[in-house]
Amino acid sequence: MPYTLWSRGRLLGETDLGFAEMNPNHRMGWFRPSPLGEVLMPILVGPGPAMKAVGRLMRDPVRSVMRPNDSETPGDWPADIRTTTEYADLVSSVDELASMELQLRDANGMIIVVEHVGVDDMEFKKSLLSKRERKRWDRLSTPEPWEPPLDPLPRYQIQVFFPGQELADEPDPPVPG
Repeated sequence: MPYTLWSRGRLLGETDLGFAEMNPNHRMGWFRPSPLGEVLMPILVGPGPAMKAVGRLMRDPVRSVMRPNDSETPGDWPADIRTTTEYADLVSSVDELASMELQLRDANGMIIVVEHVGVDDMEFKKSLLSKRERKRWDRLSTPEPWEPPLDPLPRYQIQVFFPGQELADEPDPPVPG
């Protein structure tokens, strides 16, 4: 079934959410941007690279040694991270994405209620692989000389989270009584 992604009445692209369903509240598929969607892709995929930059700071051994344990609030970013430009970029990126007011619509144009929509740039994700893993990926995606050429995979993937029960690895709420 075709689905479309919209922002404030503007078509950003389409997907079939055709990947294998692992959880009833989470669907994925290839995302094919419209011409306008192609222009707005830096906003749609922006949180991924920004989160990588903040993650690099969080793993910095010097920062982690120098970070005081008592100044952190559970669930909050450490104070030394919140003062960086990388953190500001992440917050800005998330705010920009939220301001797009993304909507998923079905083939009839009806709005589907979602909790979250995320779009990933596979070129960026490929850059996260080690050199050895990238070579393996390239080998697997290159046909042998006697095989017909492969259609290139789309560059973007979309993930959609629907309201409902949490993922299976979350603990069940306590049962009264």
